[in-house]
Amino acid sequence: MFFLEQNRVILIKENSFTYHYRVVADNPKYPHAYLIRLKNSEEENKQSNETSSLLLFERSHLIELVNSEKLQKVNLPSSGKHIQHQEKLSEKELNILRYREKIMSNFLNSQELTKCLYLTNSVSPLVKQAVIDNGCSKATVYKLFKLLCEFGFGSGSLNPRFDKCGAPGIHRPVGVNQRKVGRKTNYERFNAGDAFSQPGCSQEWRQKVIEADSKIPAPKPKFNYRYLTILKEFSPGYQQTENGIQRIPPKRGTCPNKRQVRYILKKYSQIERAKEVTTPGHFKRNRRGLTGRSWESVAGPGHQYCMDSTLGDIYLRSQINRAWIIGRPIVYFLVDVWSTAIVGFHVCLSGPSWDMAKLGIFSAIAPSDLAVKLDNLKPVSDSLFPRPGIPHVIHGDRGEYLSQGAIETGSLLGFNFDISASYRPDMKGLVEVQHRILKDKQYEFKPGAMDARKKEIELRVNKNDSIHTLPEYIKFISDFIKHQNENADRSHRLDTSMISAGVKPSPAGLWRYGFEAGIGFSKHIEPEKICTHLLKPYQGTIRRDGIFMEGLEYKLALADREEWTTLARHSGAIPITMHLHPCQLEKAWIYDDQKHGLLELTLSDEARTKGKNSIYEYLDAVTRESFSRSEREHKTTKANFEFNEQNENDVKKAKALTKKAEKNFIGEKPPIKEARRLEIDAIAKDSFVSKTSSERPLKQITGETIHSQEPAPNNPLIKKLFDSVLGEEK
Repeated sequence: MFFLEQNRVILIKENSFTYHYRVVADNPKYPHAYLIRLKNSEEENKQSNETSSLLLFERSHLIELVNSEKLQKVNLPSSGKHIQHQEKLSEKELNILRYREKIMSNFLNSQELTKCLYLTNSVSPLVKQAVIDNGCSKATVYKLFKLLCEFGFGSGSLNPRFDKCGAPGIHRPVGVNQRKVGRKTNYERFNAGDAFSQPGCSQEWRQKVIEADSKIPAPKPKFNYRYLTILKEFSPGYQQTENGIQRIPPKRGTCPNKRQVRYILKKYSQIERAKEVTTPGHFKRNRRGLTGRSWESVAGPGHQYCMDSTLGDIYLRSQINRAWIIGRPIVYFLVDVWSTAIVGFHVCLSGPSWDMAKLGIFSAIAPSDLAVKLDNLKPVSDSLFPRPGIPHVIHGDRGEYLSQGAIETGSLLGFNFDISASYRPDMKGLVEVQHRILKDKQYEFKPGAMDARKKEIELRVNKNDSIHTLPEYIKFISDFIKHQNENADRSHRLDTSMISAGVKPSPAGLWRYGFEAGIGFSKHIEPEKICTHLLKPYQGTIRRDGIFMEGLEYKLALADREEWTTLARHSGAIPITMHLHPCQLEKAWIYDDQKHGLLELTLSDEARTKGKNSIYEYLDAVTRESFSRSEREHKTTKANFEFNEQNENDVKKAKALTKKAEKNFIGEKPPIKEARRLEIDAIAKDSFVSKTSSERPLKQITGETIHSQEPAPNNPLIKKLFDSVLGEEK
């Protein structure tokens, strides 16, 4: 027996037409059923107020349609207000619904409706009864009956639709000889009837505005400039002015005003309006909806690290001389994606570059015995158990990781690179967030720190307020990372299995749980590979007086035993490659792949700087010292010049005196031994160089009187010299 349930929606395909029908009533005892045809979307747009008539279908015809597969039962779910629960309706809407349910109570009763249709072939008796019982009009009853037929025989179909008041989203352009929709303006209401009235927006105006606006590239300018650009399409032509050819401004009433243009532009959805005020790249980076989480596709801790650098929002001072301000540092963070733990970092004064990025990886995977030797560096891996190792993938920027050095390092150490797209920092937002947390933390209590997001002049940093040196700042970051790994709240990451296992909701807790659960990744790397491939290489030299790098002497006991300096003295300076961490100069390593392997060198106690200093500060000091080198060279040259001039004058003077003495000397000269003895005795008795002696007697003593054949004058000094020479005692 063929039977159609009331309120069932069926689809009938017949004579190249396809229509949907709703079953109003069907009684198997009768040879026909009552259906009503539902309007499609095109008919709905015509906004017809006509009520579809009840259609009487013979049962035999319906059976034929079913057998020929031209009749199908379909599900047509309701939407919007028709399925909204009564608890969500406002008080006004609920009162209207109760009144409508009361009017249509007989229509909502399927038995009463079916009985009335099959007895009278009409719903007029039910309409009359509803009018009598409720005092409403027939039009109201028929309107509500139309809602039941269209949206289904249920109370939800009677929900008031205040959301459709005013026909939202439906354009109502003004045609020829048609009154503008909407209320009159205040000027029209309170002034004469011939007052100017802005014309309504026609379809032609709307099309012009949309076309003109589509030519304006994104990001769209401010509305005033945007409106003036659109008005160019309404200009009647051009005119010649003193400033050249210009557009003629449109007359009043021949173009839409600002309010009308703003209303037309509301055709765009809220998302489209958000996109048009910025560039596509900026929207994707900062304004799009979140499409996932960074850790969702990562198997566990240690599988993928994310790395990024930033310019530190703090000024630092030199540890060589705290009066020197050395500027803002570059900070690298290496973050495990799955656990969000910071596994490594590096602070430098140059970069960004791959040479600096490698040091961030070094701080994460360096063995504990190797890290302890670097006094300035605090390994953050102490807060993580087990210690981090080389990951499977490192995600980072294109700049540093597309270099040939990065490719070689990844190949030698056995990890892969995942490169971000250009201008997409949001793809490594996990590291960006850690940088922001660090900057916010240091801004609270670190003098010399800044917040680059603050625009107020009064809140800008004064670099003279800075107090920390590079090692002090490194210690602060190390303490911050340890605190962050052990105390950052990650309770939203805990599932039931983690909760039952007592996992601490922190990055360090997630890291440890991942390895205990067997989903962590770790790879061991030999210390010699870590030093030679991750520490920055510097050119060193073995000279005859020691091992030097950038003018700094390093000591190695093996070099003394094998006499490296002796070899360098006979064969010339020997170049070597030394690896060291730029943040400290105390330790350096060289790798001898033939005999000794990895060798550790220590900075000499007599070196030009201390081991705790960084190479940046040492080179800065050397560079600063070179600033005055030209002036020192000039002063030295001047002093040498004056010394040479004085020496030449003294030589000339001595030559002249010697020549004169040779000329004036008469007699036989004493032997050198005797003359030397006379000179020594004269100097010993301090008489020869006495300041009270005049130049003439001294000359007489030295050449004219002593060796003259004339009798000696009555001079006690000369008599004394003669007595000394002749051996006579006074």
